[in-house]
Amino acid sequence: MLIALGLSLVTDAGLSARADDGSRVTGGASERRVEYAFNAKLLKGSLQGMDLTRFEQGMTVPPGRYELDVLVNGQAFGRETVTIGEDPEGTRLCLSLDAIKRLPLKPAAGEGDSGRECVDLAARYPYVDSSIDSANMRLELSVPQAYLRHRVRGKVPAEAWQDGINGAFVRYNSNAFRGERDGQESREDYRLGINAGVNLGGWQLRHNASLDDASGETAHYHVTNTYLRRDVTPWQADLVIGEYQTSGMGFESIPFTGVQLASDDAMLPPSRRGYAPVVRGTARTNARVTIRQGEDVIYETSVTPGPFAIDDLYATNVADDLEVTITEADGSERAFVLPYTSVAQLLRPGAQRFHLTLGEYRDDGLVDLPRFVQAEYRRGVSNRLTLYSGAILAEDYMAGLAGGAVSTLLGAFALDATMTRANHLEALSGEPESPRGESFRVSYNTRFDPTDTELSVVNYRFSSQHYLSLSDVALLRDDATTSSPRDRERQRLEVNLTQTLAGGTRLFASGISADYWDREDATTYQVGVSRGFSWGTLSATAGRSETEGDYTNEFYLNLSVPLGGHLQLTSNLAHRGDHRSGQLNLSGDSGALNYGVYVNHSRDDRSHDSSYGGNLGMDTSRVRLGLNLSAGDDYRSYSASADGTAIAYAGGLVLTRDQGETMAVIEAPGAKGAAISQHDQVLLDGRGKGAISGLTPYRYNRVALDPSGMTDGVELKGNARRVAPRRGAIVRLTYDTLVGAPTLVRVTTPAPFGAQLIDADGDVLAVLGQGRMAVVRGIDAHRGYQLRWGPSPRERCRLTLEPQREATPHQGAAPRIAQRQATCLPGDVTSG
Repeated sequence: MLIALGLSLVTDAGLSARADDGSRVTGGASERRVEYAFNAKLLKGSLQGMDLTRFEQGMTVPPGRYELDVLVNGQAFGRETVTIGEDPEGTRLCLSLDAIKRLPLKPAAGEGDSGRECVDLAARYPYVDSSIDSANMRLELSVPQAYLRHRVRGKVPAEAWQDGINGAFVRYNSNAFRGERDGQESREDYRLGINAGVNLGGWQLRHNASLDDASGETAHYHVTNTYLRRDVTPWQADLVIGEYQTSGMGFESIPFTGVQLASDDAMLPPSRRGYAPVVRGTARTNARVTIRQGEDVIYETSVTPGPFAIDDLYATNVADDLEVTITEADGSERAFVLPYTSVAQLLRPGAQRFHLTLGEYRDDGLVDLPRFVQAEYRRGVSNRLTLYSGAILAEDYMAGLAGGAVSTLLGAFALDATMTRANHLEALSGEPESPRGESFRVSYNTRFDPTDTELSVVNYRFSSQHYLSLSDVALLRDDATTSSPRDRERQRLEVNLTQTLAGGTRLFASGISADYWDREDATTYQVGVSRGFSWGTLSATAGRSETEGDYTNEFYLNLSVPLGGHLQLTSNLAHRGDHRSGQLNLSGDSGALNYGVYVNHSRDDRSHDSSYGGNLGMDTSRVRLGLNLSAGDDYRSYSASADGTAIAYAGGLVLTRDQGETMAVIEAPGAKGAAISQHDQVLLDGRGKGAISGLTPYRYNRVALDPSGMTDGVELKGNARRVAPRRGAIVRLTYDTLVGAPTLVRVTTPAPFGAQLIDADGDVLAVLGQGRMAVVRGIDAHRGYQLRWGPSPRERCRLTLEPQREATPHQGAAPRIAQRQATCLPGDVTSG
């Protein structure tokens, strides 16, 4: 505000002697591209001696360090620390080398590590034009296209991925339950779920377990798994050592103890995940390419004359063809259509995925556990074809997989075959000594545009009688079992069909039919309809399940009506076999509280029962609490829960209710009560610390603080940080604060208007305004301060503060700002 006021006064005083009609754009930073010359002789009173150099250069931001949002050709690239210095040729902009590497600039000639902390932007990149928008705290860079690195949409450079800090955490889910039934002893159950970990460097140790204690039983600690993992960045993969499981993409998912190296799609930018075709074409002129899917424009770009290829489309869940339109410079248009349907196995052209596992089959119920090696590989061969293969090798067992996926005008198909062979099976298994088997799988996905019908998933699998998975073989070979594995499928068919009608009505149908070698067949199917109205949502479902000759019919009716505010009423009716039930539920939330009550009535041919209950939940910054009560004709139950995460690191212990995989510890000294944006009710504690989780790994996450809950004695110097953590990382985000009450400093010795008040660290705290006054927060007489109004040693003085005068507020008015007088004597600043 003071800077703007100063400019206004300068301009209003008529200090502008002339404007250079030959305005030019320079490589230095400026707020206005036109250069001006000012006549300093027109300055009067306290304005005499004011340095007008930066105004002549168009720079109204005083030298110093600033947190600015950086934009390159209008695209945001996060907030960086920018140092603004004075230079005879103009204002000097300085960024750290790490900050520059996060920008899409091609490396400059001779670029190295020199000047790592302060790289002169104009000197290293003379073709970059820069300007500062002081009102919005932004540094805007304009870079010719030829000097920009090719940037895949949504890509975050691997150099920006952060391992985070060393630390440990425990995520916990605790529950206590008590049940009472007339004529019986009450029962109490306690359960504590634990997900614990330690991060050290780039390594992450994880341990998942649960502790269960029930009435009349011995407490039991059950370990789910323990493993060590880290990123392998060059291969965009995860390395896991310990107890884990395979992906299950080609073969079934196998629990193992060993080592696994597998591709991690999360490391890819969004425009490289999943499947989307490469759009190729040729432009005669500088043209615009527009890509539509249905009525939506999903991509638009400009291309130069000649062939072009667009390879960074986002994958979509909609099975609808792509319409590509090329608009030439003369307005003429050409269009063509690319088929777009996908199945899970399809990849983009040139993309690849792999999984490699070496380990021992893991099952606590077995004694003889086979060791095995498994490998899988997929590669996108072209726009329409993906090929994949895999193999499992174990003692006396092998399996091979080969297949492909193709996208056509009729839909997307995937077909693969798996061959298995086992040797030296025991006679008690009921299998041949060396059984061989085959399994064939077909997947299909398509959409019929004329009727807006989507046949979303069709999976069919046939397995021969002697087809055995590694799990089957492990069970057959184990010394502790005397029975063969059951429920081995012969064939399985899955179908999902969706139809959208006018008015938003949605019809759906699904079915699963499984035919087994060892037992009776099983079939389940259902059909349903749902529609949203202005007053709520209504849905109905009917289904039937058949197994071993028995069948059960099911009917469901659901109604949901918002009641205004935060209340919602839901009603559910169900009829399953001879059992009928109805439930009415009223739920709502109010800030950190959520609540609900329900009544339920059920009956069958032999009995009937009524029940009622309620729940209350509260989200605090440190823990999520819950309470549930329910009662029926002859029973009552009560339960309480507490969920959260405790994080320990070099800065202490921080608690949070969040339970996501990737975490951030927030530090803002003195900022008690500040809220973490997008995490309602998560407030910083009395130390100015807090924590959140659920950050998206390998992507930029903006974490901002809302200062509205802070005291008046603290000010955030910057309220937002941007971070791209690795998966499972604990990142530490520090926000600089100014602690202390604001003070009005009045300089009693002559000093020019616009002089900068600077502390011993070189940070600009304020600008001297009219009457030689400035408002400064947290000023300390024991520290060194100076006033500076030019580059010459004669254009600065050392500030000496006099004892503070307490301000007396008017009755009924807010407290007035404290005032201090100061004198300024020649000399440089020294730290106190």
